[in-house]
Amino acid sequence: MAALGITILKHNAPWGPFTRAQIEDGLARGDFTVKYLAHAPGLKEWLPLGEVLDYVDRSAPLPMPSLPPVPGPRVLP
Repeated sequence: MAALGITILKHNAPWGPFTRAQIEDGLARGDFTVKYLAHAPGLKEWLPLGEVLDYVDRSAPLPMPSLPPVPGPRVLP
């Protein structure tokens, strides 16, 4: 995933920004739930964290396709 920073609204104060891995850790610890309001770059409003995570996953850039191996030297006619 791209390193989009996710900010969470907890006790009416913004927390973050967090990486996706930090969000997963916080959810596992119970620091917040997917119902907390959150925001990520590109969004126009605060949304439930679960929706923001979906948005971030959809917004992640696709990996660059790898190039084929460079061909060896050729003798041109």
